[in-house]
Amino acid sequence: MKQYLFFIFFIIFNSCQNNNLKEFKITEMNQQGIYIEEKIDSEILKENIEIVLKTYKINYIKKNNTIYIEKVIFDNKEYLSNLGKKAKDSIWIKNNRIKI
Repeated sequence: MKQYLFFIFFIIFNSCQNNNLKEFKITEMNQQGIYIEEKIDSEILKENIEIVLKTYKINYIKKNNTIYIEKVIFDNKEYLSNLGKKAKDSIWIKNNRIKI
């Protein structure tokens, strides 16, 4: 069992180190059309992001209270922005929380 847990930890650690995963950040486009990223400070927002990611079946890892997603998703700023909007939308969260 210990070897299995070590193996999983090793894979997760290497994934983070190899830049296959990126920290999820709320991403919004400003008036100049530039995407601005902000770090997530609220625990409620983190819970909401997990609801959104689960709803869309997006793989993620939560490590040290930080959410990591695949770099491919992170690099698609428009998609990332839409995920963040849903996480901030209390009505969307309320309607989708039950489905998970």
